[in-house]
Amino acid sequence: RYLWLLVIPRIAGITELYELSADARHDLTEHASKIAEIVQAKTSADKMNIATIGNIVPQFHLHIIARHKDDEAWPNPVWGLGQAKPYDKKLAEGIISKLNLWLSDIRT
Repeated sequence: RYLWLLVIPRIAGITELYELSADARHDLTEHASKIAEIVQAKTSADKMNIATIGNIVPQFHLHIIARHKDDEAWPNPVWGLGQAKPYDKKLAEGIISKLNLWLSDIRT
């Protein structure tokens, strides 16, 4: 229903943004901004949602979600709306291939 990516810093034991050093927070913000900019341009998303919600999975992670005015949650948040809908395997592979191509210059 949504193009949804996670950014997970390779720092053990972090559960909150403020636990990252100032340099790591800066790097994370720059990395997430580049991802969001590329995904927005490639998908013509109306809005890019970036959030650090992580109540169920305590490992720190940052959500980047491409939103469109015609998605089923618009203009509300996507959290807790409806049931998860798994991708068809072939569709998932195609999306992953596109993301790998789009983001190949910024992956670390």
